[in-house]
Amino acid sequence: MKLTIRLAALAAVLGACPIAGADPEVRWLGLKLARGIADTKDLGKPAELSYTRPSEGDSTAVVNAGIYGIVGVRLPPFMSEFDGGISLHRNTAIAKKQNVVLSGLGARGEFVEWLQHHFSFQHKNNRLSGARGGVASLDLIPYVPAMLNSRAKISDHISVVPTLAFGTEYERVSSSDEKTATELRGQGLEPTGSVLRLTAGAGFEFEFYERVTFGGTVGYWRDQKQTGPFARDEKSKSYRTLSLALPLDKAQNFAISIDYVRGNNPIEGVSDANYTQITFKLKPSFL
Repeated sequence: MKLTIRLAALAAVLGACPIAGADPEVRWLGLKLARGIADTKDLGKPAELSYTRPSEGDSTAVVNAGIYGIVGVRLPPFMSEFDGGISLHRNTAIAKKQNVVLSGLGARGEFVEWLQHHFSFQHKNNRLSGARGGVASLDLIPYVPAMLNSRAKISDHISVVPTLAFGTEYERVSSSDEKTATELRGQGLEPTGSVLRLTAGAGFEFEFYERVTFGGTVGYWRDQKQTGPFARDEKSKSYRTLSLALPLDKAQNFAISIDYVRGNNPIEGVSDANYTQITFKLKPSFL
């Protein structure tokens, strides 16, 4: 709530402050739900929720949900968007549990007409290992109208959005709980450290009759330099998903989806995942 108030206040202040020698336009673009805030792919996807309560045994939950606000700044001929928010990534239904909270700020715009960018910085709290630190990332998104990172119409009732992005990210752990620190020192590693990664991602999403969607993504990370707790990680990591979603309302703010997930996502704390789940997805906008 404090973040929302601050973003709205920032938009109001910026909108009231003229910039010398220019005629900027500043607009509050809304408060939205999304799958997460780590990158542009997550910002464009709906939040995911799933809960199971068996008659015997422990209940399980899957949450990939974030809330973020957007401020648009137009200073001809440039247009940029600034976002800020918080997201939770939790899964208690898999063998290697997941519970990570990300919060931070981002900015997106164009380097040139055909190349967009998204820069972000998040505070990361892994609530299972107690590791806390920060993640800074830069994504480059090539853009070709009706061909790449843009909707292409195949027929009157079928369209597809091919996606591609590449970039780099830097993650640092600045502190961890005593149990994790003791375990790392026992392995001859320091409990604090950092890693520099090269990143790449590709995907597609088909839409049928402007309702049913079927898509998939592949994410790839390559560690270039590992210190501290990251020294025990594999240098190469990949993360694959497939999803079939059926909307529950005309505005497509709510949907039921069957998702397949496999691999490792170091930012969200996913490790050796391999599962299929049915999730409730929501993507409404507020304010």
